[in-house]
Amino acid sequence: MTFSQHPRNIFEEIRQLFSQDDHPTVSSSQYRDIKAYLNTSCSLAEDEVYHEALSQSVLNQRFSKALWSSVKKAKVKCTIPNAVRLAQELADQTEARILGKRNDLERLRCSVDNLPDEVRPRFLQYIDQIRNSRIDKKRIAIQKDIATRPEDISFPTNPGRFVHNLSSLPLSSTAIEVLSLGPKFCIPASICPPTDKPTHGLIERATRKI
Repeated sequence: MTFSQHPRNIFEEIRQLFSQDDHPTVSSSQYRDIKAYLNTSCSLAEDEVYHEALSQSVLNQRFSKALWSSVKKAKVKCTIPNAVRLAQELADQTEARILGKRNDLERLRCSVDNLPDEVRPRFLQYIDQIRNSRIDKKRIAIQKDIATRPEDISFPTNPGRFVHNLSSLPLSSTAIEVLSLGPKFCIPASICPPTDKPTHGLIERATRKI
């Protein structure tokens, strides 16, 4: 059987190889194990990137928007210690998944080792390509999420577009900026630096009035 030089076609070629009745070294269960090896390898790579990001979050105290949302869902205050605690719990859970998937790969590895010599290197290359693509996408997604964390939220460039004063009470430019962030905006007290306490108090008072 002649094999294509394009890595993306290797999986289809393996499927065709395994479908040959006269091939003594393959079976349907082995084919399933090879597919599972591919999926587990890519999933493991994503978990490793996620675990690394969680560990960095704990060290740098920079958390993703998704993690802050999880803190809120846990019905605890949005404080740095609570975010650190949740990030550490998620890191521990992810580490356990990583260990389990590594064990699965060791179990599935024999099916890959039994592939014909002309197929095995290209199949491993195919896995590397997909895994690297998944790693890049995961890292980009994590970085984007961290870049939009609550403590980085800034005022809109044109807050007047979002605030329409229907009362007779005049609003200062600071009040308009605060109101332009919307009724759901809040900033945890532990994140607000001491120099920003007056602004933080204004935010709290304006939010209560809304």
